[in-house]
Amino acid sequence: MRRKGFRRLPGFPASIGIAHPRHTAPTDSRQTMIFYFSGTGNSLAVARELAKRLNEPLVEMASSHTAPPYVSPDAPAGVVGFVFPVYAWGMPRVVEDFLKHYFRLFMPKTQTHAPAASPSQSARQNALPSAAAPPKPTAARGQTLSHGKPYVFLALTCGDDTGKTPVSFKNTLKERYDLHVDAFWSIQMPNTYISIPGFDVDKESVAKKKIGDAALKTAHIARQIQKRQTGVFDVNVGKFPNIKSHILRPLFNAFLSSPKRFHADASVCTGCKRCVESCPLANISLQKHTNAPATPQWGANCTMCLACYHSCPHHAISWGAFTKGKGQYRMKGIEQGD
Repeated sequence: MRRKGFRRLPGFPASIGIAHPRHTAPTDSRQTMIFYFSGTGNSLAVARELAKRLNEPLVEMASSHTAPPYVSPDAPAGVVGFVFPVYAWGMPRVVEDFLKHYFRLFMPKTQTHAPAASPSQSARQNALPSAAAPPKPTAARGQTLSHGKPYVFLALTCGDDTGKTPVSFKNTLKERYDLHVDAFWSIQMPNTYISIPGFDVDKESVAKKKIGDAALKTAHIARQIQKRQTGVFDVNVGKFPNIKSHILRPLFNAFLSSPKRFHADASVCTGCKRCVESCPLANISLQKHTNAPATPQWGANCTMCLACYHSCPHHAISWGAFTKGKGQYRMKGIEQGD
């Protein structure tokens, strides 16, 4: 197998490398935090930089269901941010699962989405005089909006474009929690998806430029968040986003996302546990062998982040024949288990 080598390219500013625990407690009683998910470190680098600049706590979505809620029901509004990568022009499965089942633990009870009203109830509600409902606050594009709910933002990392990921995220928050997303951004980062023909990691020069541009954009995003700017949609959805997200994505999920294709070459693997430590879902374990090093085994709880593949120092891991001869990448300053 041709080996391109393991890349750790120059990362964000030095502050990015500061170790942060997976959960950091808020500094006050505001309803404020940044939720993140990251496989190879791109999204974690962005999340850490935003958290540092905004003085906000970080909460990892992959393990958040094991942590206690941070927000009391009477907490005043603050900032709620989300940072995660785009997988197959959509949200990673672990993010979808978090939004459906665990995000409610972090929201005040008064802001969780109530069950849908029956047709008769809706008719009675619609028949009420308009004066019965308080007027909804409005704000011009780019202005601060104080509406008693948190300022919500989404920062997506992607190798190229996002497809309809922002719309899917927006609809999920609205339908399940009646929350409005105030600002959207996408940040182009080095490509990590290499599991189909024609897809590989970026050339080193391309990756370095993406990281430099991403650092500048992240600083700009932080300034916009500090000003609570609304109506921001600075996202590269790319060409044919509907086809990518609604036709190609289901095919990816059905045929190109099974952990059963993962394999470790026993003649190269040393049993170092880097893959085990890098998996954000604790989906990998080592299987012992007689007179040979233990090799990794994959369970069913996989979100196809490819952290295991990219973190192996011996390039022993493959996903079928699709990754043969392809490169590896991890963000500098992001270690296994971060």
